[in-house]
Amino acid sequence: MIKFYDKIPDMECLQGDTLPSFIISAEADELTDCRMQCIIAAWDEPEKAVFTKECTATDDGFAVILNSEDIENLKGLFHMHFRFIGANGLSYRKLSGTLHILPAPKGE
Repeated sequence: MIKFYDKIPDMECLQGDTLPSFIISAEADELTDCRMQCIIAAWDEPEKAVFTKECTATDDGFAVILNSEDIENLKGLFHMHFRFIGANGLSYRKLSGTLHILPAPKGE
């Protein structure tokens, strides 16, 4: 089978944690007017996004941080996709992985 996307390693974190920055390098010649989104979908409903977060453009790609507010109410297994939107408006999904969010007690 030929895959048209790359698979990132499976990841695990605690509910309400702030994850390290995801740095995604882009191979486009010009990134002006391009965007990238991080899309999280529940494992059992992969076609429905739980949330989408815009990535920040860098010199050679994009970066995003999933912070505690993003995942404080999530638990379980999730699909994680990075969607690149080119300056021409076309959408490319070239990076996918699994995120397992474990329940954690909320502190006061």
